[in-house]
Amino acid sequence: MYRMNGHWLLAIAIVFFWGAANAQDSDDKVKFIDEQGPLVLVSSPSDTLVLYLRGGIERDTFDDFLNITRNRNVELIILDSPGGDLGAGIFIAELVAAKGINTWIEKDAFCASACSLIFFAGKERWLEGHVGVHQYRTVGGQADDESAAQERVGRIMELLNSFDTPLIAVEKSAITKPSCMYWFGPPHASMFQRGVDASLVRIEGTLECSDTQKSAPTSTPVVVPTPAPKPQNPAVVPEITSPDLAGSWSLSARCSYTSVVILGDFTARRTAANRYSLLYRNNLGETGTGMLVQKGKLASVTIQWNNGQSTTSDMTVDSGGTHLSGHSNNGCVFEAWR
Repeated sequence: MYRMNGHWLLAIAIVFFWGAANAQDSDDKVKFIDEQGPLVLVSSPSDTLVLYLRGGIERDTFDDFLNITRNRNVELIILDSPGGDLGAGIFIAELVAAKGINTWIEKDAFCASACSLIFFAGKERWLEGHVGVHQYRTVGGQADDESAAQERVGRIMELLNSFDTPLIAVEKSAITKPSCMYWFGPPHASMFQRGVDASLVRIEGTLECSDTQKSAPTSTPVVVPTPAPKPQNPAVVPEITSPDLAGSWSLSARCSYTSVVILGDFTARRTAANRYSLLYRNNLGETGTGMLVQKGKLASVTIQWNNGQSTTSDMTVDSGGTHLSGHSNNGCVFEAWR
């Protein structure tokens, strides 16, 4: 899985201004403070603490969040994550709300599933990328009895309502099956701002499924409120030129948990620069949706499976963009071609 470390962060010299557009500071570079798992903490030129969440949310990510925010006044968390462990997502979201931290999904960034809970928890919320919701399930994917399922759904609905989440997002998270994702993007930004009358604003998003690949229609909002102020030039990151990976791929994998050679195929659809959504299936009957993030000849993939589990993979890309090879955290070594 892709991780942003302190050396990389300093090397790209992000120029960050948050709540201090007129601040005078001779040092205009972001200062690296700490890194815990997928979380990186930096300080802006005006000494504002900003936290980045890049990559999947695992069970230990909650402990990482506790450690990196302890005795620190973090004002903003920038999100770019396909989700992951539901329990960790809930705990982090509750702390974000309790600490009054603002949340932001940057342009071309994606925050889905358990990550969306963290976004909705923000004291102030800015949406310039995409946020995806669906029915939340435990990562283990074990079948719940009816009582446990209802209890989980009830807790999540209560949590979303406490965050002043727009009604349409609450509804879509309840009815969108785990193999699908319901996406909201930049046209919905005003709808997710705090204090907006949800009864006046309802903008349909887009449904993406691994089995149907059909999209929901987009409608015009009844009212579009005036956008709230947003951070000033929060992050400027140069793009890395990479081969185009959009299209259909075949895959072969050997995994430690089975003696069967896994044969599969997936479709990569470009959603932003160096970023693709994936629809996957294989000869074991497994299907899933995912996200591929590309950095030159390196890439990381996170897949959410139809059984509720998730896996992450690191891979290399050939110069022509026709061959991928790598390994995943569930013990698989694979290659893909087209």
